[in-house]
Amino acid sequence: MDDALRAWTQLSSLHDMEWRLLNVVASSSVRRRKATLRTLQRASSMTADRAHNMLARLFDKGLLRWESPSRRSLSLTFSGYDILALRVLAKSLRIAYLSPVVTKGKESDFHVGTTATGEELLLKFYRLGRVSFRSVLLKRDFSRSKLPWVVLSSRAAAREAEAYRLLERCGISVPPLVTVERHVLVLKSISGSLLQYAPHVDLSLAEKTFDLLRRMYEDAGIVHVDMSPFNVLIGDDGSVYLIDFPQWIPRSHKNARFYLERDIKNITAFFERRKVTADLSQLAKWAEEGSPNGSPA
Repeated sequence: MDDALRAWTQLSSLHDMEWRLLNVVASSSVRRRKATLRTLQRASSMTADRAHNMLARLFDKGLLRWESPSRRSLSLTFSGYDILALRVLAKSLRIAYLSPVVTKGKESDFHVGTTATGEELLLKFYRLGRVSFRSVLLKRDFSRSKLPWVVLSSRAAAREAEAYRLLERCGISVPPLVTVERHVLVLKSISGSLLQYAPHVDLSLAEKTFDLLRRMYEDAGIVHVDMSPFNVLIGDDGSVYLIDFPQWIPRSHKNARFYLERDIKNITAFFERRKVTADLSQLAKWAEEGSPNGSPA
């Protein structure tokens, strides 16, 4: 069973004091403090024996782990962080059902959450550090700090949420952001298919895609950095949406032009492979003219 689903199945099984212990460990991680047995005893006013018993239950459920072989401090597993986020989301969004993983990436897991009214929401659980420590350090400025992966995952989710807010504010087509809770980004689910798997690709679709790239750069001041046909969603009604912004940078970034040109090359190559007969360079002519006047985002 995957981390989030394991957490979901245990939502109703924890006692109030167990929730308190998990929150103490989470708060200690954010403040870069060690969560020790003594810390938990002080926060809960429990005897050592009772604290040990509760910790044993949380260990059995896969929600806590020892941070080091010396067993002097504790940290949350991803399931432990998941259950704290899901407790809030289940109440605030009235989520009644969580699906197994529908898509798994290098740094995230996607689940579908169904609300009590039947609405489907897309939940993106960040999993930084799962695949490559070095890769994350190279790609993310905030990961240079010595924080647990669950906390860095929370920062990554908040940063991607910022991109969605900026794009929505500029009227650029992205799945609507519902909320972000710790390391979980919640979006409204849009029925459609990725550009990579679109059965019919034509000049009109290329024009819409390049126009979104232009508006993302000129109006919102954002460069995607990892643009590909896997990050463009074609809705069932033909609408085009940009998705997945974990690595985005502002237009003012020193490497913005490099990444912008790379994003354009990736999308151009896709349409060329799909035999779109047009001078695609004309659709990206705006990128050759440099940044628009005014202060960069």
